[in-house]
Amino acid sequence: GFDERLADGRRSSRIQSTVDSLLIHVGGWKYAKVFAAFNSRFWESLPGFNFTVGRMTTSSALNNIFAWYPGTQQDASLTPASCGGSGDPRGVLQIYATHDVELSLGGGPYASELERCGETPADQCGSCMDPADWVGDLTHHVSWSFWGRLKAQIEVLFRPSDGPAPDIPDPTQIMARLWIPNDRLTQTYACHYWRSGVKWWELYVEALEPAPGLHFVGDTFAFNSGWSEAALETAEYMLQEAMGLGRPAWLTKDDYCRAMPYYGPPRRNA
Repeated sequence: GFDERLADGRRSSRIQSTVDSLLIHVGGWKYAKVFAAFNSRFWESLPGFNFTVGRMTTSSALNNIFAWYPGTQQDASLTPASCGGSGDPRGVLQIYATHDVELSLGGGPYASELERCGETPADQCGSCMDPADWVGDLTHHVSWSFWGRLKAQIEVLFRPSDGPAPDIPDPTQIMARLWIPNDRLTQTYACHYWRSGVKWWELYVEALEPAPGLHFVGDTFAFNSGWSEAALETAEYMLQEAMGLGRPAWLTKDDYCRAMPYYGPPRRNA
C-alpha cells in the first residue's frame, strides 16, 4: 500500500544520499583507447623517426602509441602466416590519450546519426547511417570526422621540426572507446582516485557496504585506486569483512593485509 511505497521511497532516498556523500570524495580520469589499422606501416619510413615497434611516450595529446606488425609486436619476421606472413606491409597503431580527451578527439567517435538510430542488430546499421560517413566496419561506430581529429594529432606528433606535415594515409579500420561521463556507451571515467585531503581510509568500510545488501567493489573506493588490482582488493575485503566469509587458501594473511594496509577495524581473518 501507500505506507510501503513511502517507506521504500525513504529507504531509496537514504541510500542515494549515502552514495552521493561517498562520491563527492572521488574524482576520475578521462581516457581514450584507439586501434587504427593501415595497409602500410607508414610510421617506419617517416624522416627523423626510428619507430618500428614497441612504445612511444609523448607529451602530446596522444600520450602513448604502440606499433604493431600484423598479429605480433615483436618483429616483422614473426608475423603469423594467418596474418599474412613476414612480407605483409600492414600494421596497427594502438593509441592512448588522457590529455584533454574531449578537446583533442571530440565528444566521442559517434556522429549525431548514431544517437538517432534505433536499430540494434549489427547487420542493420546501414539502414539508418550512410556507410560513406564511417570508417570500415559500421558496427565499430567510428566516423571519418573522428579520424580527422585523430589524424590532426598524429600529424602534429610525427611532423619534423623543419619540414611539412607528413602524409598520413587513411586507415582501413578503427576501433575506439572513450571513457568520459557523457559518452553514450561508457558513461563514466576510465579510472578513479580519492581527492586530495580526503581521509579515505575512514570511508573505506562504509564504501564496502553503504547500505544493507549493497556493496561497492572496483577502483572507485579502493587503496589501489586506478588499477585493476583494486577490483581484487575491494572484492576480497567485501567478501571477508562485510559478508564474513573465510579467507581462501590461495590468499596468505600477509598478502591480504598488504592489499589494504590502512584498514581500520580488526580484520576477521587476519
